[in-house]
Amino acid sequence: MRKQTNNEKKNMPLKSRKIMFFDIDGTLVESGKDTIDEDVLAAIQKARKNGHLMFINTGRTLSNLSEYLLTAGFDGYICACGTYIILDGDTILYHHTPDEVCRLVKEMSAKHDLDIIYESWHGIYFDPGELKTAAGAGLASELSGLYRVFKYIPDEGFNFDKFITWNREGSDLKGFIDSVSAHYDYIDRGNGFSEFVPKGFSKATGIQFVLDRLGLDIKDAHAVGDSTNDLPMLTCVPHSIAMGNSDPMSLFDMVEYVTTDIDKNGIINALTHYGFI
Repeated sequence: MRKQTNNEKKNMPLKSRKIMFFDIDGTLVESGKDTIDEDVLAAIQKARKNGHLMFINTGRTLSNLSEYLLTAGFDGYICACGTYIILDGDTILYHHTPDEVCRLVKEMSAKHDLDIIYESWHGIYFDPGELKTAAGAGLASELSGLYRVFKYIPDEGFNFDKFITWNREGSDLKGFIDSVSAHYDYIDRGNGFSEFVPKGFSKATGIQFVLDRLGLDIKDAHAVGDSTNDLPMLTCVPHSIAMGNSDPMSLFDMVEYVTTDIDKNGIINALTHYGFI
């Protein structure tokens, strides 16, 4: 079947053309998996055939997306919380972090005694010998079996797009946040787990960039997620959707619509509810 191009979609009446942005983990992909249910993929392709646009919007960097996800049939990808955006296979935005900022983060993470994993579009960096927490070491081991991983931190030419940390016993998280706050926004992921995103970037800024690029109105934008790190995109669109399996459940009070769990046709029900399929 011939793939429908975005140029053809642009010719649709704007009043009938909508766009949906999907988180990955807990939304499109169940915990412990890296594939999307076939019925869900079929529904997403049906929505595209109906002329609508389907985007992944994730905190994962490009290097943390499998070939499967990159070829699953989406119109585009907002990666690393809005710092790297792909449309129809072309990179249309990339935020490059200055080398001196990367060095600052490395120095301050050591000074304030934090576990840290650096994420870039071309790979994931960590020093296995410096990961002291079970959570940090566990994720590093999991990532090593799936994605392009560098098990060392270069002294020079070291660059990354965002990073995640875990508190050790005796960590000074507040001191670390203060030391990098001019460059990064802090997201508390709970249980001593933190995410840091370049200041001024988020899943919400990624959505606005895509809408502006495609000439779409925010009123036609929909977003679906399952956790607090999805709040920037859920609160920036008029049609926000929480998965039934969302954690925390307080997310339900912050969205327009609560769909069913990921394993109970949550995405299909959301697409149906909003008239995509």
